[in-house]
Amino acid sequence: MDLKQNARAIIKRFCDEKGIIESDAKVNDELWAIRFGSFSMQVYFFQYTHFNEVRDGIAIEGVLTPLPSNLGFEKEAELFKKLLRIHRALVGVKFAIDEGNNLIFSITRGLNKLDYDEFNEIMETIASQGDYYDDTLKNELNL
Repeated sequence: MDLKQNARAIIKRFCDEKGIIESDAKVNDELWAIRFGSFSMQVYFFQYTHFNEVRDGIAIEGVLTPLPSNLGFEKEAELFKKLLRIHRALVGVKFAIDEGNNLIFSITRGLNKLDYDEFNEIMETIASQGDYYDDTLKNELNL
């Protein structure tokens, strides 16, 4: 079984064990849209380069909040300062801004040695912390 086949089996098992209908979540062979708890996530494969070798990876991410285009310098600086402080305490999770100017929460890793327990922990982390931080950031920063 290749690395992507293994990851697909892990995602299917996760869906089965969490009561998620995998065929409803599966957008295509490379992308799943999964709602876990109250947080919606995308799970997808990507490629990255590691010491001149192209490898397959997996990304799990969800939108925390759309970022207004008119935040202004002070509000934007306050937001980024807050995100950096939060980021310091997180394990494996990162904040980013996507092409649609949404603040996202994500974890990426290579597919090598990915197992079910790690994938489950990643999904639980993104879902619980994503749900917490989307509300926290919206309230604290009036987004």
